[in-house]
Amino acid sequence: MLTLITAAAGVVVALAVPPMALAAQARSAFRRIILINRGHPSGLLCASGSYGEDHDGDAITIGILGDSLAAGLGADDVSGTPSALIGTAVATRAHRQVRIVNVARAGSGASDLARQADKVLAQGRLDIAVLIVGANDAAFATSGSWRERTLSRSAARIGQAIVELKRDATEVICCTCPDLGVVPGIPVPLRWFLRLSGRRLARLQRAHILRSGGIPVALAELASPEYAANPGLLSDDRFHPSSAGYEVSSAPVIHEITRLLSPTREDVARGRGSQPAIEQPWPASPH
Repeated sequence: MLTLITAAAGVVVALAVPPMALAAQARSAFRRIILINRGHPSGLLCASGSYGEDHDGDAITIGILGDSLAAGLGADDVSGTPSALIGTAVATRAHRQVRIVNVARAGSGASDLARQADKVLAQGRLDIAVLIVGANDAAFATSGSWRERTLSRSAARIGQAIVELKRDATEVICCTCPDLGVVPGIPVPLRWFLRLSGRRLARLQRAHILRSGGIPVALAELASPEYAANPGLLSDDRFHPSSAGYEVSSAPVIHEITRLLSPTREDVARGRGSQPAIEQPWPASPH
């Protein structure tokens, strides 16, 4: 109860802060995060490549698009990035080689997805696409009416990217905005405001993802409780995940890919899917 009261009080305080003050706090906070990560170029940890090369059969090609959370910024090394975690886990469970094509870039927002989609599709047909984007759009939407327009436009662009990707990808999995209220790298009251923006964006994203035929993964619901309870899941900048954090946030994505590669009896009856059944270690995400 005390936690709920504290959170509610924080939201009230955040809403009372002038937008200009929030914007200034955001610039200061993200400048600090950028300085800490200056030694990690935005494309360094994307980890495109092949995983499970000892397995026979045609490779499963997975494209990953989005921002620094898709690129793996904050991971201890490439083995702790979403690309490596997803590629290794899927190859192990499907007994198939997995080809990861990661075109994510730190600092990206939904407006960058069209360009990233063109880039990833130019490298060949995808079996599955994974989108992780939205935190930057939520983080800089700090004023009233402009905030709502920014979030609505961001969510709509995700829907447009899904439609484009589904022309070549069998399925598109899209992570909705994480809970920005659990990261200590963002000071209060800005942190409380960003929690509101992130939750609003996640709801808008979910609607556009479903409308466009994508599969939503609710990171705020599935991963944030663990982040809140374990500070070790965050990297040195206290904003991006560490390798351990990426294991947590990648797990529901791996589950959805696993589910897609394990056709149900109804799928088989309709002629959909031919992959072997593989273990599913994660509970189903809410759709």
